[in-house]
Amino acid sequence: MKYLILVFYFVVYNSFSQDFVKEFHQLSSKAEEEVYILKYQGKSISHKAFVLSLEMKKAEYTWQPWKKWAIFISEKNKLESLIQQNPENIYLRYIRFLIQQKVPKIVGYRSNLEEDKEMISRFLQQDKENELAKYFKI
Repeated sequence: MKYLILVFYFVVYNSFSQDFVKEFHQLSSKAEEEVYILKYQGKSISHKAFVLSLEMKKAEYTWQPWKKWAIFISEKNKLESLIQQNPENIYLRYIRFLIQQKVPKIVGYRSNLEEDKEMISRFLQQDKENELAKYFKI
């Protein structure tokens, strides 16, 4: 009976646990981003990665350059701190990879692209069913 409960929990947990990745990639407006932040803020470390990326994206909605920079640096430091505390968390690495791909080179935030790409690739070779496999393209 315990085995059945454990298997049921694993199946149910895995079927719903990665919805946040799909939702993240379907966001198409600032309002949807705010709803996503409220929905997933305070959840797991993996969720926090996606929330931090949206908090960082708020810099795009600000016209003052010093404010843009302050938002970006603050959220980048939070992300880097989380990665330092959880170096094996694939979702943190995935978000950092996405961010580093998209920020302008002049910002100087690209030093982990290859490292993260390699880690994500290895992870997805072992877990081909992970939701990230749909979005991670080399």
